[in-house]
Amino acid sequence: MKKTTLSSLILLFVALTGICTSASANVGAAAGDLTYEHVSDSTYRVILRLFTDCSYSAPPNSVTLCTYNTCTNATFALTMNKYGNSTKVGPGCPQYKTTCDSPASALPGYMETYYATVVTLPLRCASWKFSARVDYRNNITNLMNPTAGNIYFETFFDNTVSLNNSSPVFITPALVYTGLNQSYTYNIGAVDPDGDSLRIQLLQPLTGSANCANAPVKAAYAVATPPYTITNNPIQTNNTFALNSSNGQYAFTPTTQGFSNMAVRVSEYRNGSLIGSVMRELQVTTLPISGNPVHGYNVYFGCGQTGTNLTKVDACPGQNLSFCFDLKGSGGVFKLLDDISISIPGATLTYTNQGTDSVHAVFNWTPGINDVGYHEIKFLVSDSSCAPPGIVWRSLYRLGINVWGKTKTINDTIMCPNGSIQLSASGGNTYTWSILPGGSTGSLSNPNIPNPVATPSVTTTYVVTSTGNSICPNLNKDTVTITVLPPSSVSYASVKIFVAPDSNINAGDTVTFNAAQTNCSNPFYQWMLNGNAISGATQTIYKTSMLTDQDRIWCVLTCKDTCPSPQDTFSNVITMHVGGNVQDFGTMKNIHLYPNPNNGIFTIVLNDDRKKAGQSKIEIRNVYGQLVFSKITAENREQLKLDSLPAGLYILTVRAENDLGTASFMIHK
Repeated sequence: MKKTTLSSLILLFVALTGICTSASANVGAAAGDLTYEHVSDSTYRVILRLFTDCSYSAPPNSVTLCTYNTCTNATFALTMNKYGNSTKVGPGCPQYKTTCDSPASALPGYMETYYATVVTLPLRCASWKFSARVDYRNNITNLMNPTAGNIYFETFFDNTVSLNNSSPVFITPALVYTGLNQSYTYNIGAVDPDGDSLRIQLLQPLTGSANCANAPVKAAYAVATPPYTITNNPIQTNNTFALNSSNGQYAFTPTTQGFSNMAVRVSEYRNGSLIGSVMRELQVTTLPISGNPVHGYNVYFGCGQTGTNLTKVDACPGQNLSFCFDLKGSGGVFKLLDDISISIPGATLTYTNQGTDSVHAVFNWTPGINDVGYHEIKFLVSDSSCAPPGIVWRSLYRLGINVWGKTKTINDTIMCPNGSIQLSASGGNTYTWSILPGGSTGSLSNPNIPNPVATPSVTTTYVVTSTGNSICPNLNKDTVTITVLPPSSVSYASVKIFVAPDSNINAGDTVTFNAAQTNCSNPFYQWMLNGNAISGATQTIYKTSMLTDQDRIWCVLTCKDTCPSPQDTFSNVITMHVGGNVQDFGTMKNIHLYPNPNNGIFTIVLNDDRKKAGQSKIEIRNVYGQLVFSKITAENREQLKLDSLPAGLYILTVRAENDLGTASFMIHK
């Protein structure tokens, strides 16, 4: 028998009640993020990266993870234990002590701590939420009463799209050191291990509840001039803050000394559909500086590429791409880190002269056919020259690798004489079209667009060239041949109909219509009565005994040959002349019409004998003998809506094979 411990009971209570606990001591929570990685099936490892101010208590040994879904409103909590040792994090200049080394230091320092647990989701839901909170924050200038509030992180996941998903992660620090009144440019540093598309938006920092199911609330901004907003002043920048939501690049000039926090949400999209998001809170430490300790740099390309500060390099699938560059800046002490293991798996980047004013890098990759598309490498550039007050200045350099795909057009096809077809091109850009010798000259609507209309009079081969792809000559062209059939392939179909015994008949007489067509190998027929298609009448012969005077019959021939002209052909029209002699018919019993009188909306119920007769024809005439309604039906019950008819007396006639019935009714208004 397993022994139930007090700790397991406490954990069970926490899981059942959905109460999320947090550390009670003020650990000076400053920044962090909550991410997850796929382990297998529906199991994930959730990771909290927490940065705490060294001026406060030590980081907690564990943090509670809340898990919640909106499909069943179920909550459960797990303990995220610290793994590894907490590490000191500062601006990166070892000769300058931080508060982690000396409490009296003017340079703030932090402890970076990781917490993790494994979660198996019990069901699929479009909105799973992982969340964690830590008490309490450090003394942040842009939030109201920060040391009394917790820091909160959350991530959302839709596992109905795919179980196999890991969240975006961050390759840049959540701690930013800047100089007062110094312009600063950096990047959120979000990358996705699955290659999903990302979009970044600013958030107001959040405060979490002890109940997992409760939504967090916005941490109140402090009063300031100009006021704090998530539009252009999340920290005090005098409204100079700008964020590029597509690539995560941001820039600002801080105008207030101290700690300031801002939050971002990174949403991931797969095939255009939102599948999840993660949240990160950053702390910006603004310090007074003297002079300008920032060293600029340029990136000089060589070894197969030429140019300075390139933003894009082109590549061809199946061909090796190798180049080098030198990052240089007078007086700088530069180091480069990259995300190539995530952004371009299989590629290599090697560096020499790290920690100097000229870092040399060599890139090597042979993309495959599945690598066609745009890839981006993010380089984190750190300048460790460590001018006072001891800040490592960081920036992000972005380089795109565009792998060209094969230029393609439509498949070869056959066209009828005097026809047209729309061409299309893909796999490149800036297309031009040409016509091979022997083709129909001047048969393109516009040779300089991706999708011209072709109207060849003879068999013609068109060539499309992607002029934007000049580096892959074996991939930037494609051809399509439009075979134009000869005039003899055109089917000029016609159809004529006949009636027997005659177009002059008595009511109830059976007549047979016959269609005769010419010049069509694959004919399809549809018989028409007074402009309406007759259900089931799709053969060359149509037989009926339910015609009335002045009924008009014709046939539509649809020719499904390769080149019919036209595809639909109409026959001649036969107008029937039907006399009123019904002496050969019996009387149909039990025609029920109700209500009677009525307002023009009524129901007709036919007797069981009519079932054996197959179809019936319903006719309604006014007192002058004029036909006001006609319908062929196979149903025993019909509800008619004739409220547009004027008030008066009407005669109902129901015709079936060898049977006839009448009834009169009144319409009142």
